[in-house]
Amino acid sequence: MRNAIYPSKSLTPVIATIICFALSAAADGAILIWGEGKWGDTWAVSGSQISNPPPERPGVSFNGTFADTNARFAIGLTRNDGTTYTSNASAGETVRIIGIIRPEAEHVGQPADIYVADRTNLVFTMKTPEGIFVPWNARVPDLRPFLEGVILEESLEVDIFTGRLGLSGDHRIFLGYMPADGILRFTPAPERLNITD
Repeated sequence: MRNAIYPSKSLTPVIATIICFALSAAADGAILIWGEGKWGDTWAVSGSQISNPPPERPGVSFNGTFADTNARFAIGLTRNDGTTYTSNASAGETVRIIGIIRPEAEHVGQPADIYVADRTNLVFTMKTPEGIFVPWNARVPDLRPFLEGVILEESLEVDIFTGRLGLSGDHRIFLGYMPADGILRFTPAPERLNITD
């Protein structure tokens, strides 16, 4: 789990990366909880202010166990159509949240499903094929792709959201893809966006 969460004794009872796993702090380290569990209110996240362009981060894959992957991801919020990126906006502003997927080399040119999840103020949602965010129970088997059969490019831009968010609070966005091998590659830590009233 080199590219995932690094547990420490200072973490509160349950910490998760909502796509696939949770870690619960224990006196001598962390315990992996797959699929189910109580989700806590302290979450591992990536940095605050986003540069231009959004920084790419390594992903992880999960197929019963975690593994490193060469896939890389970037997520950014822009208020000026990509001229600059930030991690802050107001709920009434028109924004665009963009995701970039750089898949593993062997997946370029292959079809894959694309997944987006958001945890806002401790409530999980997933983006559906209809383009709306609906409640999600944070269990991977219940996660639905919002795009299916997309042909992966060396760098694939994904429109995560465009418009007025309307809901203020602490948004934490995850992005992932699943090619024909059925293994999910995803961002091990969310992009944190602070949306104010």
